[in-house]
Amino acid sequence: MDAIKKFFEKKKTDAKFKMAGEGKKLAMQQRPRHHSNAYSGPKQRHAPTHDAQAAGAAALARLEQQSKKSDVDWSLQAIKAQARRELEAEQKALEHLNLQDSEGMDMRPKEINLDSAPMLAVQGVFFHCPLLGPEIASYNEIKQQIRDFLFSQVEEDKGVSSCLIIHTCNKNKEK
Repeated sequence: MDAIKKFFEKKKTDAKFKMAGEGKKLAMQQRPRHHSNAYSGPKQRHAPTHDAQAAGAAALARLEQQSKKSDVDWSLQAIKAQARRELEAEQKALEHLNLQDSEGMDMRPKEINLDSAPMLAVQGVFFHCPLLGPEIASYNEIKQQIRDFLFSQVEEDKGVSSCLIIHTCNKNKEK
């Protein structure tokens, strides 16, 4: 097996060397050969035809027009237009207000103080605790219900209930 592998490796290296081309010695200095497809310097160009010159001029004109259009700042124009509309609306409102003042009508907003909205069915904030049941009560009532619930749970689980009582029922957390 090893002999077959060595044979094919040798054939591959020989093929690679043949593809690399003719060998060269460092001691010999030879001029490089010029191949027919190698770059042999700049070629002389012919002058463009009249049609090509016209097409080039048209393309340059289009580019200049596009660059002039791209200089427009659309966001700045939008801001200016919005400001102009707001100023016109303010002027119309002032003219309308001046007309009504001259007629004797007072259109200024009136201040109205309400303790609460008159359409509410219930006044205040209410709470509920899912552990206590579906009852809804005020803050102080819910607090008392939680306290009673926690004290009733002390008999079942002393450790957890006492910790919950300490954290829930104490008003001064620092103590």
